Amino acid sequence: MQRLILSVPAGTEPAALAAALEAGDVAAVVIVGGLTEPSSLIETAQDRGAAALISRNLDEGGASPWLIPTAADGLHLDGDFTARRGAIEARPEGMTVGATAASRHEAMTLGEGGSDYVWFGTVDALSESAAEMACWWQALFEVPAVLAGPADDASLALMIATRVEFIAVNVFQSNADPAARVASIDALLREGAVTS
Repeated sequence: MQRLILSVPAGTEPAALAAALEAGDVAAVVIVGGLTEPSSLIETAQDRGAAALISRNLDEGGASPWLIPTAADGLHLDGDFTARRGAIEARPEGMTVGATAASRHEAMTLGEGGSDYVWFGTVDALSESAAEMACWWQALFEVPAVLAGPADDASLALMIATRVEFIAVNVFQSNADPAARVASIDALLREGAVTS
């Protein structure tokens, strides 16, 4: 069965995140924005059985993201490709690390380098090329694929149809109730698992 990952803006209220996590099966949250440790969001996720990852956009030649102490389960990496690859290779034992891939070459390099998942696309817009790469990756490699896109009905239908292991969305930016949106996505994922 496909599982859900939530992209969570750092300013999200812990109560809103808690309600969303309690509304359906969420494998992980990726907390986005800023270098300040969002400890309340991390604790909220972990207390409800979801892995808490901190998103880091890396610059070429920048400091290792692992130097920043955090209670999170690991990092989600974006930004400079060389920095992403280096951070994966340098991760501390027991930490989860995943990374965005913008091409097949990047995906293969990151997967072979030890990334725990490879993330395709962004939660802001569903890219046809990202969906195609995610399907290609899932068909050939054991490292899980994550396909990211918006939380609207049309995008969700396309993401679910790919059968990629994980889909990632942000349910916190619209006027809709995040918990209600997670519940509806959870129902769609369960329906897809039954019909597949």
